[in-house]
Amino acid sequence: MIRLVNAELMKLRTTRATFWLLAALAFGIFLSVLLIGLLVKPSALDSVDNQQGLLGPGIVVPLFALVIGIIISTGEFRHGTITPTLLATPQRALVVGAKVVAGAIFGAILLVAGEALALAVAAFALAVRGIPIHLFDGRFWSILGGLLGACALGGALGAAIGTAFRNQSATLIVSILWLLVGENVLRGFFPGQASYLPGSALIAVFALDGGEALLHLWAGVAVALGYVALFTAAAWVLLSRRDVS
Repeated sequence: MIRLVNAELMKLRTTRATFWLLAALAFGIFLSVLLIGLLVKPSALDSVDNQQGLLGPGIVVPLFALVIGIIISTGEFRHGTITPTLLATPQRALVVGAKVVAGAIFGAILLVAGEALALAVAAFALAVRGIPIHLFDGRFWSILGGLLGACALGGALGAAIGTAFRNQSATLIVSILWLLVGENVLRGFFPGQASYLPGSALIAVFALDGGEALLHLWAGVAVALGYVALFTAAAWVLLSRRDVS
């Protein structure tokens, strides 16, 4: 299993789409944190909460993790590499499990790298302006832990969804539209029920203490894990029934 997970991580590291997504994410985090840190009034950056607000761009990392998970899983079908993968490992349940685990690991790594960049840029901007740095005070580690969990779950969910529904373009478009548009529409009409949707569950994980129309932390973790398990099972069943040659 460890070798399978390593193989999946290698595929992520050597895929051009992954590189471009990471470059776009890094550029977005760098630019947004730098501009906010340099242009916002000093009085709006002197408190712990306001300074940690500079780390806000990190909330897009779970979406990137999910997208990358979808891309690497559907890419196997798109480019035909799923055939040698299954010839090397005929146990399809192991292949699905390795993809999900690799997605979770990559999502966590993505968050650590993204937040490290955001912290470095934020500290630079605050230091340049002579503002005392309180980035690591208060609930910093709790916030980081919540984002880490959300990214790991997002990566795992993306890998499971991509393996279950192998059409890359359709899966990406439907998934992104569902998370950014569909769930927001449903949240407006059915706020209580919408809190159990996958995107809302991931938001609840890094929101920590819940919020309007959100579950609390551990309820969000449980629901997100339930979606990961559901789509992983669906991926295993569908992959077992398909002829991929």
